[in-house]
Amino acid sequence: MLKRLKQDLEVAEVKDPARIPEEIPAPSAMNDAYAGQASILFAEEGKVYLEDLDLKAKPYEAAQKWEDFLRHSTQAPVQGRLLIVHDDLMSFLLETATEVVARVRIDDEKKTVATGALWYEEHLPAESLLYSLFHLAPVAANGTVRKGDWDQVQRLLSGVIQLGGKASVGRGLCSLSWGFRP
Repeated sequence: MLKRLKQDLEVAEVKDPARIPEEIPAPSAMNDAYAGQASILFAEEGKVYLEDLDLKAKPYEAAQKWEDFLRHSTQAPVQGRLLIVHDDLMSFLLETATEVVARVRIDDEKKTVATGALWYEEHLPAESLLYSLFHLAPVAANGTVRKGDWDQVQRLLSGVIQLGGKASVGRGLCSLSWGFRP
């Protein structure tokens, strides 16, 4: 995931590429992990526990650089909490540790599931950090972005929005913020 983030930032022409950490830590074994030097995740003897997984974690300078970069660039609460795991373990966690909830809407008269009203929702952990590239292209004849367009973007970034989820159950709420600027 860090490799993809780095590639996307390079494609987006982030003006200060020196800020982007060069090394992408890659644990060599499934039960190895890296964290920053001041990680709060360490238990006794260099262990980190994720659900029922016991990982051998060690402080690693490159992990600290990524933690610092993400903290400064995104305002995300990652300080002391970033853990870099093996790619295969991350795939396993994404497939098995993501909460999947079956939802139904009941037909009031029949007291059965309404037609087409069975769906599944995948819930991300509350403090998940997601990113996306954003580009506002000039459309005016003089090659500038219209002020009204920027105003719309600023309004979008100033509060809480709902992405996915269902408004009636309070899911999908998130805030947007500028992170990496070109």
